[in-house]
Amino acid sequence: MSFDTDLWQLDRETAEKYGVVYTPPEVVGFMLQSVLDVLRAEFPGETPHYYEPFGGGGAIVSALVAAGAGEKITVFEIMPEAVENMKNMGFPGNVEVIEADTFKNKLNLEELNVIITNPPYG
Repeated sequence: MSFDTDLWQLDRETAEKYGVVYTPPEVVGFMLQSVLDVLRAEFPGETPHYYEPFGGGGAIVSALVAAGAGEKITVFEIMPEAVENMKNMGFPGNVEVIEADTFKNKLNLEELNVIITNPPYG
């Protein structure tokens, strides 16, 4: 069971407020593989900085880490419960999890090479 599913069961109001949805591992895998294929074809030898603006339960970040993708992965998430969950997942030092509203933060897009996410639906 994923954190996203747990949140729906434990706190449906918060899940609905933030548009939390469960993304099956097969969908995450397809998304990641599609991005990696394009990066390898278009930018061979490059090591991108990945950015996940809606970290949720950490599925995409977990897939990035498992694939050995990226020397730097930055994750933003607005829900404190989700941030705490991701911080307890034991990600390596190249993963930075930040509690913040993506839409209210100014980012230096020149430093960010690849944005991969399953955006919230709320």
